[in-house]
Amino acid sequence: MSTKYFVPVVDNDWNTSGNWFSDLGATAPDSLPVDNDTVYVCGDVTSGFAGPLVTGLTVFIGHPTTGTTVGSFVGDYLSGTFEAWDSCILSGNPAGTLALHDTCMFSGAFDGNATFYASSNNDGVINGNASFQTQAFNTGVINGNATFALIQYDHTFTPGSSVTGTITVNGPFYISGGNQWGENDSAWLGSRTWQFNNSSYNSGTVTGTVLFKGNAYNGGTAIGTVTFEATGYNSGTVSGTAYFNATSYNNNSVDGNAFFSNSAYNGGSISGDANFSDSTYSAGPIAGDATFTASAAATQIKNGTAAVTGDVFLDIPIGGDIIGAGLL
Repeated sequence: MSTKYFVPVVDNDWNTSGNWFSDLGATAPDSLPVDNDTVYVCGDVTSGFAGPLVTGLTVFIGHPTTGTTVGSFVGDYLSGTFEAWDSCILSGNPAGTLALHDTCMFSGAFDGNATFYASSNNDGVINGNASFQTQAFNTGVINGNATFALIQYDHTFTPGSSVTGTITVNGPFYISGGNQWGENDSAWLGSRTWQFNNSSYNSGTVTGTVLFKGNAYNGGTAIGTVTFEATGYNSGTVSGTAYFNATSYNNNSVDGNAFFSNSAYNGGSISGDANFSDSTYSAGPIAGDATFTASAAATQIKNGTAAVTGDVFLDIPIGGDIIGAGLL
């Protein structure tokens, strides 16, 4: 077990003995790596090892301590732990454990588990589980489970062309600038938050904690705790609990309970209970109970056309009779 350096002074072939040294300065010639060696790759490897299989390797490709940058690395008949930095493109069919940093890309077929950091990506095939951190992404195939824990996601996010195992996505989605989310995340595992802003909208399915604001709207399905504010609105389906604030409104369907405040209103249907406060009102059907508090009761009395299947609670002092069969 020894440490060896690949310095391409002859060519870019792993099999050339003249490229191997026991020092970074390439002054002490060495032999090709064998089982359990540690290898620092300090230049491009465009011709992979011809075999037979070498196992137990620890391979650093463009390691920061060497101050070298590797543009390409072909890893054949090699098994162990592989780690790469900078903008290296890795290919071939290595096996073991893989970790990519910076803007590295894997384009081969890797047998084992892989972790992608920073803005690195998989454009090949990972025959194992894969984890993506920071802003890493997958445009290839994962024959295993894929886990994403990015700093932030946008409307372009996809877990990749093919993931045969489970997909776990954790973290915040931010959709803005009139962009559309049209995918379906309901089969994904994990915990997500969503914010739609600046006239962006959902035409697919989103699950978790969801916020629509600044003329953003839900035109698809939102599952979980969903809040509309600052002229955000629902023209799709909310399955869960919905909150309408600050002149937002429901124009379609809430499959659950709904809360309205600060001049928001209901113009759609609510399958559960509804609570109205701060000059809000309902002009759509409510299958459960409806509670109107403070100024909302007066506003509902003035505008009321809603059909309420359950009980109606008017939390306001009334000194005389209420007249009008079409009130609620």
